Amino acid sequence: MKWWKHLSAIAIYLFQRRWWHFIAATRAEHPDNFLQQITCLQEKLSTLSPREIRRFAEFYEGQRNQTFAPELWYAAKIITSNFAETSFAVLQHFIVLRGREDFLKILSSPENLAAHTLPKNVDREVVRNTCRKVYTEKTGKPLTASLLASVRIIPFLINIR
Repeated sequence: MKWWKHLSAIAIYLFQRRWWHFIAATRAEHPDNFLQQITCLQEKLSTLSPREIRRFAEFYEGQRNQTFAPELWYAAKIITSNFAETSFAVLQHFIVLRGREDFLKILSSPENLAAHTLPKNVDREVVRNTCRKVYTEKTGKPLTASLLASVRIIPFLINIR
């Protein structure tokens, strides 16, 4: 492996590690209340610079995109027996906000969702706008996909486990 690939892998690892610690801090404060964890996350995000908020949003969306798997939806439907398609966005955010360890366990084996109490009656707009809301309040401008693209640390993604 070329030296720059090692350097890129290290940079990605450190980039992801920082944000996983950020999420872990919010979960430690509110381990059993998903909505309070989101509020805590927004409060912590508001202390960051706009560029750092964009970096977190890029990381967060990247992790959330990994949860687009039919197996997760099927597992949630079996576990709850009343899982609506509109609840999938909330489930995706819930999985990411569980932290890195739970995130990887659930992705590797969706039946691990059964070990968690899934959030109920949560408006998907509350979770979908977590980063956008904080960024807009801080800058007065909307957080768009083009702004997220401006903070990429490298042009390709490597999944480090």
